[in-house]
Amino acid sequence: MAEDEIRSADCYIFCVYEEQDIQNVNVLNLDKWSFVVVATEKLNEVFGNQKSVSLSRLQQFGQAVKYDGLKCAIDLVLDMTNSAV
Repeated sequence: MAEDEIRSADCYIFCVYEEQDIQNVNVLNLDKWSFVVVATEKLNEVFGNQKSVSLSRLQQFGQAVKYDGLKCAIDLVLDMTNSAV
């Protein structure tokens, strides 16, 4: 990454709306979303200053979870990040 470009969060949450049928689209329905939580350290290590990434590549570093598992996934990534310091 360039010196003036940094990822300032401890982790990043990538959100994916999974509904494929246009007739059923309702972005307020949390059951249709999945989330991938990845530590910033891992993003920097693997992707450097890359500006985009595929979902399948992200899922190699963080498991997709539903909304009700999001807090647990965030806590796990932050705990792993803090214990590595």
